[in-house]
Amino acid sequence: MNHWADFKTLTEVIPNHYYFASLVFGLVLGTIVIHLHESSKESYLNELAQSKSDVEEQKKILEQQKEEIISSIQYARRMQNAILPQEDVIYRNIPLSFILYKPRDIVSGDFFWFHEINADNYIIVCADCTGHGVPGALMTVIGSNLLTQIITENRLYQPAKILQELDERISATLK
Repeated sequence: MNHWADFKTLTEVIPNHYYFASLVFGLVLGTIVIHLHESSKESYLNELAQSKSDVEEQKKILEQQKEEIISSIQYARRMQNAILPQEDVIYRNIPLSFILYKPRDIVSGDFFWFHEINADNYIIVCADCTGHGVPGALMTVIGSNLLTQIITENRLYQPAKILQELDERISATLK
């Protein structure tokens, strides 16, 4: 029975070593998994921080470009307002008149134009050019300049002839 006792002792010892080895293996494996998870998490957080930094930098660039564009468009508004007739000239010649000029955008495709032919006759133009914003504003400059050429310089006063000449000159300008 000594063999049996040795076998019983051996079987009692092996499971204890097995459990201990399993516990050590589990702890080592758990430590490795936690370390990999933490390094992966740290890597992800670093990438996220870099992405956030990149987005913030791009946002700053876009905000700066937006400010430059708005500043440029506001300057274009001053230029567009400079081609409009002075309101006091219109009110002096037509006392009961009013002007309602409210562009939808900073600049617009709407404009008005005024010319005094003589003390009793005036040409008043209210125009809406094709396009909104900057393209429309560029058209107002073209339209206003062409009206000045057609009416003031060429002394053309009949509405139908003015419109026909304006159409021809705009077509020629935009070709």
